[in-house]
Amino acid sequence: MSVLNRRTEAGPLRKLILQTELSLGDVVMLTAAVRDLHRCYPNQFLTDVRTTCAEVWENNPHLTPLDPADPDVEVVRCDYPLIQWSNQVPFHFVHGYIDHLNARLGLEVRATEFRGDLHLSARERRERNPLSAWISTRFPYWLVLAGGKHDVTIKWWDSARYQEVVDQLQGKVQFVQLGQAGHHHPKLRGTIDLRGRTSIRDLVRLVYGCQGVLCGVTGLMHLAAAVPTRRLADGLRPCVVVAGGREPSHWEAYPGHEFLHTIGQLPCCAAGGCWRSRTVPLGDGDGRDRRSNRCVDVVEGLPHCMHLITAREVVGRVQRFFEGGRLRFLNRRELAAAHRAESETQGNPLDLAPLTAANVRPALERFLQLLPGLSDLGRGRGRGIVLCAGGVRYFTCAWVAIRMLRLVGCRLPIELWYLGSREMTSEMRGLLRPWGVRCVDALATARRHPVRKLGGWELKPYALVHSRFEEVLLLDADNVVVRDPEFLFETREFREVGAVFWPDNPGTGFKPEAARLCGLAQAGDRPFETGQLLVDKRRCSKALRVALWMNEHSDFFYPLTHGDKETFRLAFHKVGKSYVMPGRSPDGRMRQYDFRGRLLFQHRNTDKWSLFVSPKRVAGFRYHRECCGFLEDLRQRWTPRIARPLQGVGATRDWSSKPVASGVDERYRRVKAVPNPRGSGTAQPLTIVMLYDAQMACIGELTRPMWERYASRHGYGFVCFEKTLDPERPTAWSKVLAVQRVLEERHMAVMWVDADTLPMNQRVRVDHLIPAACDVAFASDFNGLNTGVFLIRSTSWSLEFLKAVYFLGDVRRNPDGFGDKWEQNTVKAVLQHFKGDWSKVAILPQSVMNSSLETFVPGEFLVHLGALSNRDRLRYVRELERQVID
Repeated sequence: MSVLNRRTEAGPLRKLILQTELSLGDVVMLTAAVRDLHRCYPNQFLTDVRTTCAEVWENNPHLTPLDPADPDVEVVRCDYPLIQWSNQVPFHFVHGYIDHLNARLGLEVRATEFRGDLHLSARERRERNPLSAWISTRFPYWLVLAGGKHDVTIKWWDSARYQEVVDQLQGKVQFVQLGQAGHHHPKLRGTIDLRGRTSIRDLVRLVYGCQGVLCGVTGLMHLAAAVPTRRLADGLRPCVVVAGGREPSHWEAYPGHEFLHTIGQLPCCAAGGCWRSRTVPLGDGDGRDRRSNRCVDVVEGLPHCMHLITAREVVGRVQRFFEGGRLRFLNRRELAAAHRAESETQGNPLDLAPLTAANVRPALERFLQLLPGLSDLGRGRGRGIVLCAGGVRYFTCAWVAIRMLRLVGCRLPIELWYLGSREMTSEMRGLLRPWGVRCVDALATARRHPVRKLGGWELKPYALVHSRFEEVLLLDADNVVVRDPEFLFETREFREVGAVFWPDNPGTGFKPEAARLCGLAQAGDRPFETGQLLVDKRRCSKALRVALWMNEHSDFFYPLTHGDKETFRLAFHKVGKSYVMPGRSPDGRMRQYDFRGRLLFQHRNTDKWSLFVSPKRVAGFRYHRECCGFLEDLRQRWTPRIARPLQGVGATRDWSSKPVASGVDERYRRVKAVPNPRGSGTAQPLTIVMLYDAQMACIGELTRPMWERYASRHGYGFVCFEKTLDPERPTAWSKVLAVQRVLEERHMAVMWVDADTLPMNQRVRVDHLIPAACDVAFASDFNGLNTGVFLIRSTSWSLEFLKAVYFLGDVRRNPDGFGDKWEQNTVKAVLQHFKGDWSKVAILPQSVMNSSLETFVPGEFLVHLGALSNRDRLRYVRELERQVID
């Protein structure tokens, strides 16, 4: 007789599926109810579960797989209504589910142990060191959870106080920091950093092997009690809980735990736990945002009940376990091993994880609490101009802007900030030296002043904050003055408030949800245009720090703020810092005026200066002839790398040493792709696909033979479509249909190339560029992901991905703030909303397969002639053809 049909003397076994959607701590407590059900009613029930955190149930002897479609199965949605009486009756959480099952099933189950019921396999019990993935040596350690979930922020203690605890016990106790990705878990120095690196089963093994646990009221606290110790003689596992006054101590505290609470010490918890949820509203639509669910007594950003608990008190509670002889401190050998483990776990990708709508508000409020401890921005001296520029493209613009400043009589010192040696050579710095320009490498500065993310737009507030000036005029590199702007520092408006911003055109402001997510009811009614801004850093210190923080998190803010510009408006309003704006708007053109309505700045943001393209005449633009003269002067003085004689090209190089394009998110993968000499390596089946319509035919007919020759050289297939495949959409959409068609017909990998790309190094192979775990590898540029060149495998996922992109069509918005680009925007939107798809996607550095005219270095694979007219493309195709490496 099968176990599912077994009968007892009292009749057939009762079949139960217990179900809950609650989180880890709740599931751990449900394990206690299942254990006690079977102990109190042996051989009378078959139980199965449907819960989150399935790993909690591994090795559990009380479970039997059951089918919910079986008519004999009872599905019980489990809850613990007893919690509503927790301030009145002397029960613990361990009784919660038991009480519910008794009422629901007519039973008399009683609690048999004061803990949950976790089971380890024999292999898990034999494991000598749960940290063996990072270091083989075994040593005593404590687990620390110094944060929590964003839905209940009232349970957080100050991470600075956790840090103080770690610091005071340094050299005696080794802490291992835990934390789930997506939750609030600031990095603690001096810990082994396993944040975001553990599964639930890893967590169980770490608890099993640890000396003790330090945390708040959270799932880890319940695991500290539920996971068995190595030997029965070990007794209760040490655990120090920073609890405050939210929950009654008798409801949460376990025997042997040091439960630091303030119940009865404050008016809000005088009669028991307050059971409130948040200190500030998050704006996420959750009912916990209501005033009735928020803490009524907040001190320095902490609930008063948590503020009362000091780091010194927590240190004392931890030390008691050692002073009483229960535990021992690390010896010298163990301390050395612990330090090696610390080193092995540094550089946690969790620190680069983007913010979300659920956590941006508490993260921002937390940053505001830290502001008083940050260094003062007012340490700069004097006045000056700061520009951000690097690489051929922006250096050219900066050259014109700087020469114009000097032409109109401006004598202010100038700092030009750039990102590393790839963007600025000694020759370029030498060209600027006679014009009173000091060049500053932001990457070198970042070694002293670390920053989460530092790309093109992010560089502007970073340079502003760390420049050597106290009063700063920040200019975009493509911004040309018509008069000496130094008078702005003496205007009454600037002297009064210390901050001048210029308006953008109507309709270009941040999205409405941006203010709400930052906790702002409103943030002015005129959008910012930050091609120029003037600030006194001493008086604007807090606002500039917040703006820099928002730009560090550009992957979250830029889709809401159109790049960096509106982050300044949000930051100034968030800290309540006043600013002034001239009354006259740019009137649809990027021209800005002074307070008397006179033209002052001409921002060529859509038609930048270029050494390779003749500048257009813009109606009403002043000093066009002089700017063209500056360009011609630069051409005579300087030969960019693209025009240099090719020497030593074609040698095998490690592309992974090149930096990822500045606009590419840090979570995008760096990929090692080594060009192979002809005949080396194993060729993979691959077809190169391109398409051009009548408008691009003049270009496609020149580049097509180059790609055909490249494909033939490496044994690749080649397919070219000579007309759009969907006349109702812009031609760019046809690439999706073209690639989909070839994937379905040939069942092999495809490389898509836009018609305005040229394979400059015919020796480079591309069939090894997609990482093994990925199905598609996109190119990148200064804007981030670029669909002008990409590689895609023939898999069911990649075909479904292409179909989804085409089905969605134009999303009519730019997901990352970088402008409308049809199918490229839709690809970004899909990846933004379906985070799991990132595991299938790689983003290759720009130098690997998407170099531009401005970034190309001889020997790189291809050049993409984007953002040019066909006339200019024709000119450069003919020039570049002579430099192709065969």
